[in-house]
Amino acid sequence: DANTAVAVIGAGSSIPAGTVGVSAPNSGTGEAATFIGAGVTIDPDDYGSFTSSAANDATASIGSGVTIVVTNTDADTTAVGVYATSGQAADDSAGDESVEITIGTNLTVTVDDGAAGDADGAAGVYGFATGADGGVGIEIANGLNIDLTGNGAVGVAGIAAGTGDVSITTGTGTIDVVGLDNTDGAGNFPGSAGIGAISTSGDILIQSATSITVDNGTLDAAGIYGESAGAGSVTVVSSGQILSSDTGIGAEAVDGNVVVNSSAFISAFAGAGINAVNDGTGDTSVFSTASITSVQSN
Repeated sequence: DANTAVAVIGAGSSIPAGTVGVSAPNSGTGEAATFIGAGVTIDPDDYGSFTSSAANDATASIGSGVTIVVTNTDADTTAVGVYATSGQAADDSAGDESVEITIGTNLTVTVDDGAAGDADGAAGVYGFATGADGGVGIEIANGLNIDLTGNGAVGVAGIAAGTGDVSITTGTGTIDVVGLDNTDGAGNFPGSAGIGAISTSGDILIQSATSITVDNGTLDAAGIYGESAGAGSVTVVSSGQILSSDTGIGAEAVDGNVVVNSSAFISAFAGAGINAVNDGTGDTSVFSTASITSVQSN
């Protein structure tokens, strides 16, 4: 129905969960919202926080100092710290995305299989808009600490399946993504990334001050990756160090402009330090004020 599904967790709570720590699903026409207070600890198998609306806004608001430990002991392909998804056809207005995730300072998300092994396809924070013109907005404050073990995993992910925009902003802190066996058994994402944003044809904006390390073996990987497959533009602004087993920063568009501005060291082991590509009519601009080490031309 049109009612809102709401989950509210008070500050300082501890949730030793089974499959899902905090859940706010709405299969009707109403909104879904999750509010988690400061200092909460959640320990599930699949989702730390799950917020889903079939046809309206999905909003997750996470307080400061929250700790989420996902131990994927059931060995499935689902292991996410904070997840929000919406099937709303279009955003309510500019800047009011169908999926909104706001997180305070000092978030910690740790994901593995429960024995320090791979949880392939994992994500620390993940916003997914499935509507025709629904967008994703993710904002994470300073002190971020995401540690994922698994191939094909993404620290912070935003995906718009239609023409919606995706905006991701992360403050200072660290994102570490490490795969152990060089095999992605999940296939949830195209590869591993510290931060990844994809839209079918909407605008992509990624602003990161986070130090990122990604090791996906010989599989595809990027410290930061943004892609718009249509008319949307892709803009990446990075001021955090990036160490990647493949590409440092990847930015790809078709007919929209591509802009990359990097002011911190990048090491790309098997790919380009910065790979900015436009396959159509848009312009491409790259600005870098820090050193880059790479086996490819940048």
